[in-house]
Amino acid sequence: MLWGSLQMILVVVLLLAGGLESLRTVSIIAAFPFMLLMILLAVSLYRDLSQEIATRDEKARLLEQRIERLLLRESEREKAEKAEAEVHPTVPEDSEAAALDNSEGDSVND
Repeated sequence: MLWGSLQMILVVVLLLAGGLESLRTVSIIAAFPFMLLMILLAVSLYRDLSQEIATRDEKARLLEQRIERLLLRESEREKAEKAEAEVHPTVPEDSEAAALDNSEGDSVND
């Protein structure tokens, strides 16, 4: 209430003293600090949004890498399961096959 009354009195005095031109000049001079503040706020907002976009892009890149690694591991598991399923049940295991190869090699050398 007080602030509004003071502004009204200031406007009336400026209009009586110099007319509309002096009122316009005082308005521009009074608004100048606020203009600087608005410019600083706009620059600050721009910097913050740029940083946020960079952070978001970095997080998205890391997430894509993690998903790719998980999918790669999943595909490796699928390949191993497929290889196990393709092995014929009568084929000996690797350790048994190696033991058979070693025993055959020993008998040939004798």
